[in-house]
Amino acid sequence: ENLFGLAEQFADDRANFFDQEFRLKTHNGEWLWMRATARIVYHENSRSPHLVGIAVDISENKRAAARQANSDAQVRDAVEQISEAFVLWDSQNKLVLSNSKFRELHGLKRDEAREAARTGAQCGRGARQRWHGRRCTVAVGSAAA
Repeated sequence: ENLFGLAEQFADDRANFFDQEFRLKTHNGEWLWMRATARIVYHENSRSPHLVGIAVDISENKRAAARQANSDAQVRDAVEQISEAFVLWDSQNKLVLSNSKFRELHGLKRDEAREAARTGAQCGRGARQRWHGRRCTVAVGSAAA
């Protein structure tokens, strides 16, 4: 987080645009998160470049993201403590969350479940569902559909 380094890059004309997040310490010792976006503009009537940009206080966004991450971790911990297999699908039948009991029941590794949730793997609705790699099939009787 070296603002002087950014200024030197601009002065040396090695960069003509930046978009950075950084912290600043206020006079009373508090930290602010800032996002600065700027670029060099050359005007027809002037040979010297001009720096045009904006800096925005994003401290509240950072605090909200930290609170959300904490809440997500608490939900994951609570789901993991459920004594039965648990899985959460969204309205498009995409995997959102599962616990280790669900993964164990379906022979799904933790990384596979994470990848399925990340990519939005879908699973149909039915009495019994069986995972096969990244996809899920619905078992009817003893044959998979």
